[in-house]
Amino acid sequence: MVLICALAVAINSEAVMLDRVVAVIDKDVITWSELYRMMEFEMSDKLKGMKQSEKLAFLKTTERQALDKLIEMKLILSEAQRRGIALSQKELDAAIDDIRVKYKVTPEEFAELLKKEGFTFDEYKKRFADQIIIQKLTSAEIYGKVMVSDEEVKARMNNISAAPDSGSNPGKYRIRLILILKKNDAQEDKKIEDKMAEIYTELTKGADFAKLAAKYSEGPNVSNGGDIGFVNKEDMEKDVADIVVGMKAGEFSKVVNSKDSFKIVQLMDKQSSDAPDKHSESVKNEIQDEKAKEHYKDFIKSLKDKRVIKILL
Repeated sequence: MVLICALAVAINSEAVMLDRVVAVIDKDVITWSELYRMMEFEMSDKLKGMKQSEKLAFLKTTERQALDKLIEMKLILSEAQRRGIALSQKELDAAIDDIRVKYKVTPEEFAELLKKEGFTFDEYKKRFADQIIIQKLTSAEIYGKVMVSDEEVKARMNNISAAPDSGSNPGKYRIRLILILKKNDAQEDKKIEDKMAEIYTELTKGADFAKLAAKYSEGPNVSNGGDIGFVNKEDMEKDVADIVVGMKAGEFSKVVNSKDSFKIVQLMDKQSSDAPDKHSESVKNEIQDEKAKEHYKDFIKSLKDKRVIKILL
């Protein structure tokens, strides 16, 4: 059972010897070990079965991107504290209870599962609490300030309708993808196929498609939950096109074994010429997501401008 990304075991003595400061925010330091522990937490599934040397080599390829993310998290948490945004013990307990209920485990079983995955209940609570506080602030600061007018929706709809072979084409579909590329190695590809089967099982249990896409997918627009927008049927791979034509909005496919990848497809919306107004809500959401991305960039920039940040990686 996968509850969340497993927190990896402590970095071994070889790694600790190499510990160093990789960034400074004002006078607060971020160490190499803190960064790598966060990376192990975020990418635990990919690291399973790796030797320590293999793990370090793999994490080295993504450490700068991970450091940027860690800095953003720390800036947001600091801003949340400044604004008095906090999480009560009651709220945290309720959120954890929701997870336990979802996976049908008792408090004792939950704690034991966390222990088996390599971290303590207190460690889990701290990371989970930070995630909730970040969501609280970004929801208020980003989505709470993003407004989309009817005029903007109409203009976007008109542009879609005016484009050659666009929204009026009944064969156009808005889809999300969870895609992992094949390695052209039978054993490695079998591992990927098994991983995709696990992801599919999570989806059948109610997991959020966009979150799983952001976590696992190697396809386009992972930061937007794998949403690749509207695609003409004739522009899709045949195996994908054959699947989506029979799907309803919100449904997702089983694992598709394509030539170069394994993928799971979710149909978000269809466009047809006979009922263009039907799609106004999805267009509004699309515009809102685009604006939210820009607001988030501006928000993070404003936080960085107030601090002295040094990257030493």
